[in-house]
Amino acid sequence: LLDTEVLSQVVMHVPSRPWFSSVVESQKLEWTDLYMFYSNKKPGFTVSCPVFHEPDQTFIGVTGIDIDASQ
Repeated sequence: LLDTEVLSQVVMHVPSRPWFSSVVESQKLEWTDLYMFYSNKKPGFTVSCPVFHEPDQTFIGVTGIDIDASQ
């Protein structure tokens, strides 16, 4: 089991974020342009992709990962 630490509690309207809305529109993997992360004020990218329900391929959401580009 990995140790976890809450860095901050960030409140945001996810559907308005570019990493989310671009995937909802395209229904494919998307990379954001370089931007400053809200939570830690460091530059980075977000890679996000759609999530589909297996039996009928119904779109059910978006998952993503942040890549820190500060180093």
